[in-house]
Amino acid sequence: MLNQHVNQLNISHPTAVCDLMVCFFEALIQKNKYVNLTSITEWEEAEQKHLIDSLTAYPLIVEEQEKKSIKQEKKRIEVLDVGAGAGFPSIPLAMCLKEVNFTLVESVGKKVDFLESVKESFKLENIRPVKSRIEEFSKINRFDFVLARGVAELNIVCEYGLPFLRVGGRLVAYKAQKAEEEILAAQNALGILGGKIEKKIPYVLTVKGEVLERVLIVIKKTKETDSKYPRIGNKPRLKPL
Repeated sequence: MLNQHVNQLNISHPTAVCDLMVCFFEALIQKNKYVNLTSITEWEEAEQKHLIDSLTAYPLIVEEQEKKSIKQEKKRIEVLDVGAGAGFPSIPLAMCLKEVNFTLVESVGKKVDFLESVKESFKLENIRPVKSRIEEFSKINRFDFVLARGVAELNIVCEYGLPFLRVGGRLVAYKAQKAEEEILAAQNALGILGGKIEKKIPYVLTVKGEVLERVLIVIKKTKETDSKYPRIGNKPRLKPL
């Protein structure tokens, strides 16, 4: 199934990329015996819920690459993964997009250590794991994309992600159920932080015959965000916008 999906995305060297992802999963399961990285340990489930799910943002990033190429812009695309955890979605994407830089922000030291080991073992020079809470991460650099998968409800994700985007950049939130409810609840946050829902990309995952509905919510940054965001002290979660 992974091979078929990668081929459909027209990824370069698909067999080698798939082999790399399988090895990454094996490394994850091995480390998971000692550090709690994932509750999904069976290949069939992980193939869908971790790897294929992560790759759903691939066409969005490739589209931006193509725009930069047409404009002859030489600067590499910069992607920020908020709450990177065990490396989803950024590690699978980084394996497919070697010309894109990924910054993985994670607050748990043992998870960052694992990401560093993955970078070294798989020679992923395009990833940069950073141990930090997102509220304390530097906003000096502006990103083209912010990815958020399994982080929080959308209004909270907006505060975590939009301040780090350049104007015109995109926040991509991986969502499952209640996406429409979260969009409605996030309208105030979008207005304050300078974002606009650009599109929703529905897709399905199939695990052991069960069809799981998913959606990517793509938010475009339309104006600069006030420098006081994201608020420190866990306020985005305790007092969401």
